[in-house]
Amino acid sequence: MKNINHHQFSANKSLVWDAARYRACAPQFQRYRQQMKRIITLLIFLAIANSAIAGEPQREKGISAHALPKRVADISGQPWGLQVSYAPYLKSEPGQPYLQSVKDVLAYVEKQEKSVVENGLWVVTTHPSAYSEQETKFFEKLKMELPKHNIPLFWARGSELKNGFKSY
Repeated sequence: MKNINHHQFSANKSLVWDAARYRACAPQFQRYRQQMKRIITLLIFLAIANSAIAGEPQREKGISAHALPKRVADISGQPWGLQVSYAPYLKSEPGQPYLQSVKDVLAYVEKQEKSVVENGLWVVTTHPSAYSEQETKFFEKLKMELPKHNIPLFWARGSELKNGFKSY
């Protein structure tokens, strides 16, 4: 039999005790670890869902406009173009805003609060045949330019509003 001093014995005894304690606690530790994984996964999912909901543009917080065709505007004595709908959160203008170029749209949007810009421009049109070639070119240019300026753009034909807006 080998001589073991007191110090070596107590160290070995504690190792034996720690291993036994670990074996006894291992199932509880595994359950705890699984619960923590579930909680962390749930928190990540909620954070992603919250950011998706919070970041979703809303028409009632953005700029809503109707694309008034030139030939209809001429009959009614109004300017043609994007006729911006009044909303109390929009910066006030001396009159009804009619936007007839991409430059006009960008200037109008830049005047607005950041939260309005983040919610984008929402355009409702009528039948495509109601618009002249000049107006159609304006709309196409607008669809290309606004996304370049990080301005969300949504487009819908009035008769198809139930199907929702198309995002550009």
